[in-house]
Amino acid sequence: MSAAIDFQGLFEATPVALMVLDHELRYVAANAEYLRVTASRRDELLGRQIFELFPNDPDDPNNVPARMLRASFERVLAAPARRQLVGS
Repeated sequence: MSAAIDFQGLFEATPVALMVLDHELRYVAANAEYLRVTASRRDELLGRQIFELFPNDPDDPNNVPARMLRASFERVLAAPARRQLVGS
């Protein structure tokens, strides 16, 4: 007999900042550590698009990090196989 794994509990308890986005790049879930490091509340995030909440840096007209992040998400979504984007 195998024990059921509490994935929700594991997601919430991990010390790593994690979030889940849908295909429209809207927040579906975020754990406590993600909320802490982004100084956000869960009700502020869920259902909203990531670039709506964390827009381009107005002081950086080239905003390379935001463009790179958007390009990474687009590559993941365009890939025929499931992939994950993992930050360091």
